[in-house]
Amino acid sequence: MSGVASSNKRLRFEQLRFSPSLAPCADRSYTTTEDTGLTLRLERVDDELVVFLGGEMDLSTAPRLRDCFHAQLAEPLRTARVVIDLQDLDFIDSTGLSALLSAQDRVRDSGAELVLRSPGARVSRVLEMTGLDKAFTVEGQIPPT
Repeated sequence: MSGVASSNKRLRFEQLRFSPSLAPCADRSYTTTEDTGLTLRLERVDDELVVFLGGEMDLSTAPRLRDCFHAQLAEPLRTARVVIDLQDLDFIDSTGLSALLSAQDRVRDSGAELVLRSPGARVSRVLEMTGLDKAFTVEGQIPPT
């Protein structure tokens, strides 16, 4: 029984490489896309859905995040909190910010809370410059080095 309990606490989704032939987030699996520079991985940890982003989120990659959230939230969310971990995200532009805002709207509509976790100095600066640091709940900002 303890094996079942521990597997329920930390479920890992299989990673897929995005390709034009795959539907976004097919089989609710999430992934990595090296050719575009964005990595995206989902994990359920206790009662949180954690989305780990890395690399660059820009015009060419932001729609993938938006599509994944739409696919993930097509069914009941079954969590009260969605965390987007930005620690490994090096760059974000206005389309990336728009994708985060869209995700926040979808998560709120499902009755859950969206939190941005550990943005690095560059991403924190973009959030501050746009005023979005006040639109999101932000936890654990990484201090500049």
